[in-house]
Amino acid sequence: EAIDIGTPWSPIYAGTVVPSLDQFLDFAGSRFGCLQMEIKGYRTQSDISLYLDAITSRGLDPKTTIMSFLSSDLNYVRARNGNVTIGQYVSAYDPATMKSLALMGRAVLGVPDADIVSNPGLVAECRAEGVAVAAWTLIGTEGGNRVQQFIDAGVARLVADNTFAEGA
Repeated sequence: EAIDIGTPWSPIYAGTVVPSLDQFLDFAGSRFGCLQMEIKGYRTQSDISLYLDAITSRGLDPKTTIMSFLSSDLNYVRARNGNVTIGQYVSAYDPATMKSLALMGRAVLGVPDADIVSNPGLVAECRAEGVAVAAWTLIGTEGGNRVQQFIDAGVARLVADNTFAEGA
């Protein structure tokens, strides 16, 4: 079923529909150097298996990162596929979570951007354990003003919301 996602944003996007996962992977897989997918909390292991099968069948697993707030999702992903990068979002920096990700390998820790600002050694600590850092969520002008600071600190990924582009 086609769902119009464009109209709420602007009349110029009216009629824009959500692509299926297969449509998205077929389009993006050959055009982008990396893909990032987030497993929402309501998803089941069956859903996650479908995602992994779709990614793997296209050979996209080495360039895909799968993010979740739930460590159980990431444990399931890692048990099924060692080639994807896994990433866990946390509401506050936690060294124990970072160390757990380090043990699983090919990992990213998604940390609130304020935690990176208040803890300058956080990125170096994670990188020393082989864990990349993602700053989330950059919002508006304030987020835009932090981009260079995060890049200089070694943050590997930046997650922004729609107001970031308006404020940057």
